[in-house]
Amino acid sequence: IVFLPAKYSEDQIFTDFKNDILLNWDVIENSTPFKENIELFNVWMLTRIDENRLNCTQGCLEKTYGKGYRDYWCCDADGARDLATECSERDTVVVLINDPTWSGYNLHGGCYTGNDLIVMTREDPNQYQRISTLRHELGHTFGLADEYNYPGKENETSPARFACYPNCDNETTCPKWSSY
Repeated sequence: IVFLPAKYSEDQIFTDFKNDILLNWDVIENSTPFKENIELFNVWMLTRIDENRLNCTQGCLEKTYGKGYRDYWCCDADGARDLATECSERDTVVVLINDPTWSGYNLHGGCYTGNDLIVMTREDPNQYQRISTLRHELGHTFGLADEYNYPGKENETSPARFACYPNCDNETTCPKWSSY
C-alpha cells in the first residue's frame, strides 16, 4: 500500500501526513482479518508532493450524480498510479487528502481487484466511523461489496447488482451472512 499526500504542505509531510497514515494503519493492524495477516502488508509513504499530477478536486461528481456527491474528491488516477511507481511492490494506492469533511471511495475495487486506487480524506481521530474508512475501502480491494443494512440503503445489496461479489447473497434476505 502506497500513501500519497494531497493538499498537505511540505511542512506537514513528516508531521500531519505521517500521523494521519499511522492513525489509519493502527486501525488496520488491529482489525480482523488484517491483524492475522499483517506480515503480508508493505506500507509506503511517498514524501514528494505533486499536486499538479494528482489534480485532486472537490465537487467533481456532483454534476453527474447529484448534490449528495458535492463533497466527493476526485484525483487523476493515472497520475496517482504513476507517482506510486516509486514504490516497486504495491497493489493499492491511497491518496490521502488533507481535508476532514468527507470519507472515501475505491476506484476499481470490488468485482475487479488489483491496481486499486483509494481516494480518502484524513480521519478525525475522535470519530470511530471515520477512522474505519481505510478498513472499509481495503475490503473492496479484496473483492468485497458494500452491504448496508440501514434505512435507505437496503437496495444497495440487490442480487443482480452484486452477483460477482463473494460476500453477497443471491437472496435479498442475506441468509448466508444473517448470523454476523
